[in-house]
Amino acid sequence: MFLIILSICVLVGIDQLTKWLAVVNFSESPDMVFIPGLVEFTYHENPGAAWGMLQNHRWVFMLTSTVAIIGILIYLAKNRKNLHSMTVIAFTLIVAGGVGNMIDRVLIGYVVDFINFLFIDFPVFNFADMCVTVGAAVMIAWLLFVDLPSSVREEKAKKAKTEEEQ
Repeated sequence: MFLIILSICVLVGIDQLTKWLAVVNFSESPDMVFIPGLVEFTYHENPGAAWGMLQNHRWVFMLTSTVAIIGILIYLAKNRKNLHSMTVIAFTLIVAGGVGNMIDRVLIGYVVDFINFLFIDFPVFNFADMCVTVGAAVMIAWLLFVDLPSSVREEKAKKAKTEEEQ
């Protein structure tokens, strides 16, 4: 569990550092092109969720984030020895992202976003958002393409064995 907590702390540290750099470098200046036509840095204060949903309902995010973070940490603590490393990585990323954005909501009342994809209509986001998104994608991919198929194979093998015994 120590490595999980350490990983979460490192990821939250990266998130907070990049947000601080965004505030220092982009809050009073025009957008900075990072990769022309693809990515720019745009300072944005987000009091809601993606695409500005639920603006100024900070308590909703704080409550749901707190419940999710605590629930995942309890689950990891109780089951970490039986979990596959991909599940642990996914949950670690999700918790780190949740904590990173929670810090912003508690301390300043909004989340600092600064990464803007120019090639698609996508909300401005931050490192914590990337952690949550990648963690969720890893979990979904793991469940759909590895864990679920293996449990289906195990069930078929049990059924075949039972039929052979009869």
